Amino acid sequence: MESNATEGDNAPDVASQSIRAEFTHGLSEVALPVNDLRTAIDFYTKVVGLVLELQSDDGAFLWTGSTGQPQRLILATRQYLARGNAAGEVGRGVEWHHVHYAFQVPREKLEKAIKHLHRSGVAVSGPARFDLMKATSFYFRDPDGHLVEFWSPDPGVQSA
Repeated sequence: MESNATEGDNAPDVASQSIRAEFTHGLSEVALPVNDLRTAIDFYTKVVGLVLELQSDDGAFLWTGSTGQPQRLILATRQYLARGNAAGEVGRGVEWHHVHYAFQVPREKLEKAIKHLHRSGVAVSGPARFDLMKATSFYFRDPDGHLVEFWSPDPGVQSA
């Protein structure tokens, strides 16, 4: 989605800034429901380039940034997620749908990343330009239909 809003239009208020400073310190994990765990692991390690941390019969943890840093992609079978498990009653019985999320790719590696996706047989759309974020993105789907984005800030732009 391209936006023409100015930065002031989306500026957080003082209260939300202080809550973020007090409570949240970044994104820790994203959990994706998958139909075939082995296929999903192969896609995210061989196509996207993530590193497998650990695996069980019901799921897998993959590093999304530097190995050992607490930013993970969790691949979990739909059956595991429907049972609730770690999320307890909050997660039990919930129907999990497709999600969208983005991986940050440095601009100097973006072309190589997109060529790798094409060589891997992945359909890619883009580029999409986001002037507000000063970034360019490409989109593709994983084997379970989740919308994955390679988000690349312009050179010299400080990213989170």
